[in-house]
Amino acid sequence: PEFWEQFQRDPLKKCFPGGESFMDVIQRLEGLLIEVESSTRPVLVVSHITVLQLLVAYFRGLPMEEAWKLAVPRHCVFEALPTLGGGFTCSEHCLRADEVCVTDQTC
Repeated sequence: PEFWEQFQRDPLKKCFPGGESFMDVIQRLEGLLIEVESSTRPVLVVSHITVLQLLVAYFRGLPMEEAWKLAVPRHCVFEALPTLGGGFTCSEHCLRADEVCVTDQTC
């Protein structure tokens, strides 16, 4: 209960027992984001849920403090396409017919 209360007060900076905080992961992702945004070719990122939550939040323009609440469906590919003038169009593509994904949205 104490950890959960502390995490809810500051989800970016609270370290998980034996692990790292969301802020630690964000700092590690900075270089990757620069590479992804400057790439002229498609980029595939395969990772664990925390990284995927942070990347999806970033490309959707959501506050990083809310990233931990994002659902990351199994068997789905997240696509972020740059738009003119900045921003991204984000979509999810399910790889299995029995999975349901969120519809496309402009970020």
